[in-house]
Amino acid sequence: MATEQLHTYSPMCVAQCGVIADVEDGRFTKVRPDPEHPNGGICIKGSAAPEFVYSPDRLKYPMKRTRPKGDADPGWAEISWEEALDTVATRLLQIKAQSGPEAVVFACATPAGSAIVDSFPWINRLGHAFGSPNRLSVIHICTWNVMVGSKHTFGTPTPPPDFENTNCILLWGANPRATFPTYAQRISRARAKGAKLIVIDPRKHNLARDADCWLQVRPGADAALALGMIHVLIEEKLYDEAFVRDWTNGPFLVRDDTQHLLTARDIASSGSAQSFVVWNATSNAPVVYDPERGYAERKVKPTLAGRFPAASQTVLSLPAVRPSPCLQSAPLNTHPSLLSALPGFPPMLSVAPRGSLLPSGRLVTSPGPGSKCIATLCRSIVQCAVSML
Repeated sequence: MATEQLHTYSPMCVAQCGVIADVEDGRFTKVRPDPEHPNGGICIKGSAAPEFVYSPDRLKYPMKRTRPKGDADPGWAEISWEEALDTVATRLLQIKAQSGPEAVVFACATPAGSAIVDSFPWINRLGHAFGSPNRLSVIHICTWNVMVGSKHTFGTPTPPPDFENTNCILLWGANPRATFPTYAQRISRARAKGAKLIVIDPRKHNLARDADCWLQVRPGADAALALGMIHVLIEEKLYDEAFVRDWTNGPFLVRDDTQHLLTARDIASSGSAQSFVVWNATSNAPVVYDPERGYAERKVKPTLAGRFPAASQTVLSLPAVRPSPCLQSAPLNTHPSLLSALPGFPPMLSVAPRGSLLPSGRLVTSPGPGSKCIATLCRSIVQCAVSML
């Protein structure tokens, strides 16, 4: 039996793990991690590669429908690559001539479970050359905020984690040992160097079991925990004030009556509805910010917290960077919207601390009815993470 071992990579997701493919007598039989590859690893999707290759349902050639749409039998018939390419090109050019290139959307499959990831740049290039800005792809709820949400906020997707240089790792609803083995390996190496691990997940998977702190949040209650942590970050000023002031819309004033951003039109009839307002600590007065030209005055130091009179005594505003209004009306540990998600109200989470993870020797124990756990928990998590940066 002739056996070949091909050093390659798995194209079945964005991880592109380094693998070794075994070929026996010309047949692809097995995939395994490549120990010599810096990104060597394998998951269930990659291990199933031989099944994909030899599946009886795999499409190997272009197919053309020969019956009308809606017919119980589509009448698929195999055609040549030349006919397929000519058909697609002719139809695309017809649509472009009749309705313009914007009438075409270039779609592709998800990169998490298909081999499409290497084609993304070429699909984008084809769309640009054709003249269409429209793209369509499948994405998972857990990935949208990382890839697209971050890009809309910062202009670029969230960069890969720097496991090699971190002191604290927070996994929220993620189990890399099952879905991203190479990340799991890097997490293990980071922990061996002393990095602490916090896992927020209702499931007690392996990483949750081994974590320094496992927060078994109740499904659907993540928002309460996240809002509590955000509240602590803002209340205790643990964020980068200079960055927020200079590079975000955090200083923009918010109307008390509508909760919308205050615009220049709100304070002057001649003002633009596309310009916003900040409170200048230097002059103790409002200043207009134009997205294209910047501030209307020099030496502006936007204020990040407080209440200020705007157009009249009845219109008050405050910057967008502030604790949530629902949390301002009551202490963090007693607000009904949070208590309703805590143990006994009914339970939101249980806490499994280990050793001296939390600062100042404070350990979060499994909370019971009436406890002040949400304030302590959120504050401890945030302070722990910040202290390890």
